[in-house]
Amino acid sequence: MKTVPVLQENDVVCLLSPASAFADDTLLETSVRALEDLGFRVRVFASAKDKNGYLASDDEVRAADVNRAFADDEVRAVFCTRGGYGCMRILPLLDYEMIRAHPKPLIGLSDVTALHLALYEKAGLRTLHAPMPFRYPELPKAAMQRLKSLLTGQNEATYTKEDGLFTIRVGKAEGEMLGGNLTLVTCLLESEYLPDFTGKILFLEEVGEEEYRIDRLLTTLALSGRLDTLGGIVFGGFTDCGREEKIREILFSCTPKHIPVLGGFPAGHLQNNHAFCEGARVTLDATHATLYFHPHEEE
Repeated sequence: MKTVPVLQENDVVCLLSPASAFADDTLLETSVRALEDLGFRVRVFASAKDKNGYLASDDEVRAADVNRAFADDEVRAVFCTRGGYGCMRILPLLDYEMIRAHPKPLIGLSDVTALHLALYEKAGLRTLHAPMPFRYPELPKAAMQRLKSLLTGQNEATYTKEDGLFTIRVGKAEGEMLGGNLTLVTCLLESEYLPDFTGKILFLEEVGEEEYRIDRLLTTLALSGRLDTLGGIVFGGFTDCGREEKIREILFSCTPKHIPVLGGFPAGHLQNNHAFCEGARVTLDATHATLYFHPHEEE
């Protein structure tokens, strides 16, 4: 597994759109300024400036931008402009062996879940499940500091009840944490791009889905057998998904009874959106509602 290089001030980073485009063109300017404020030099790739209906540009353009970003050794990190829809469409067009040979952080969430999981599975790459740059000006201080720490290679952190964590099912487990948006994880079932979750800690979050749809998505994962061999589950934000008490009931009833399950991790479609490294080793203690991220170790 490749631990991505750390970033330094004045490094070159790029902005690209692997899925949908901004509806508001000023958000691209906001993204560039946010990265420049972090001390980076920013290159804006073609896909970030294009629109093709609900996609940012043609599949070939979006995929070529991702391949180009990884092939260019001067580009030290790949920032996605936004999610939306479209990352799954470009998965067959990516050069995973080339990407494996040029590891670097890829930053995003939501629809970018498809890229996170595919790059882990096909290229052995750890990426960053993190807010997009246009969100940085509104991120709380602690969330922004967590992102900066991860970009500079500092993975160790502990989250507790004070951070919003709560017990769904007691127990303790240790393993690599992987995942992202619930819909995207479910959509990748039976594809070659979904990793083997055996022994893993699965992270899931969602936005804008009704209660019965959350139930249906989790039940689909359960029926696939993919949840049975997990080490544990960490749920993040379920924003605009119905009544909080009902969502908690669904998260309990639709998950295996033999694994620990933790809720309330501050990641997902939240203002207080904390980044984490896909594939990072964690210790989940659902009994005491804590989640510990271990320091990186090259494997």
